[in-house]
Amino acid sequence: MERDPKLKLSIELTKGEAEVLLKFLQDAEFPLDPFGEDTRLFKRTSKRLCVALEKELDIADKVGRLHMQLSGRWAIFRPGRDAVEITSGEVFRVEVDGELRATRMEHEWGEGYYSVDGYKLRDGMRAAISAGERKG
Repeated sequence: MERDPKLKLSIELTKGEAEVLLKFLQDAEFPLDPFGEDTRLFKRTSKRLCVALEKELDIADKVGRLHMQLSGRWAIFRPGRDAVEITSGEVFRVEVDGELRATRMEHEWGEGYYSVDGYKLRDGMRAAISAGERKG
């Protein structure tokens, strides 16, 4: 029996488009035989897509720009919201090669705050607050 090849899709949606698609998938009635293979595949796929959309929408609310404060600490600034300071030991995300990657902030006396994964922190880089656990 031949295995169905896996496809990895990458699309860009606005937050509004993602919210509408998520609502549609959650409320969708599939017009085929309720016990057929197509319906089973649609339901499984829509559940996976809903999880991915929910995750992206959650992260979208947490994304902003990283800025060094006068205190020497880093903070994430998001439009229309208070800045969120990142303290030593806290997990956050920074954009590396176009992807938000989890890391942890640490502080070394005399050296300042840094990413434990060696990501170079820059003023104005895309970053996200408390958006998941760091691997490893």
